[in-house]
Amino acid sequence: TFDHIHQMFYCAGAPLFFTMLGRPVTILFIFLSVEGFLHSKNTLRYLRNLLFGFWFMAIFSLWIQNAFPLDNVALMNSIFGTLFLTVLVVYALDKIIQGLKNRQWKDILVGFSVFLFLVVHQFFLLLVFNQIDFFMLRPTLLTFLLTVFPSFLMVESAPLIFAGPLFYLFRRRRL
Repeated sequence: TFDHIHQMFYCAGAPLFFTMLGRPVTILFIFLSVEGFLHSKNTLRYLRNLLFGFWFMAIFSLWIQNAFPLDNVALMNSIFGTLFLTVLVVYALDKIIQGLKNRQWKDILVGFSVFLFLVVHQFFLLLVFNQIDFFMLRPTLLTFLLTVFPSFLMVESAPLIFAGPLFYLFRRRRL
């Protein structure tokens, strides 16, 4: 909450330490989402629910911006995008590891396919963003592309996404 207060009211003088109080919570959310993945009975449903959370927050943020426009503030990301991408990377890693352990080539292929999809998706968005003149004519298309599937380029605390696989890999080595 403190981080969001700072983000919304920094122009009005909200102190910088508000954001410093709020930011460490992200790593806790990432840790808990990986733990949730590890203890989930249905990992695909868990991923689906995180994606639904991302979509809900994207639609709600668009509504808020239209209902209460502010010149200096743009709501464009949510923690659900970060958590979804984190758990998706952990899911792919888990599929590969379990596939190698059980010699299930289908699981290995699924894991690598998810990684490939994420890489191709990011390159596609980079190519599309490069065509900025097009988006000046159609800003709703840009909004749609950023709302359909989270992007490493636009989520909160994107570098922390890679902490998720570390939490997964070292889950039995707490030190």
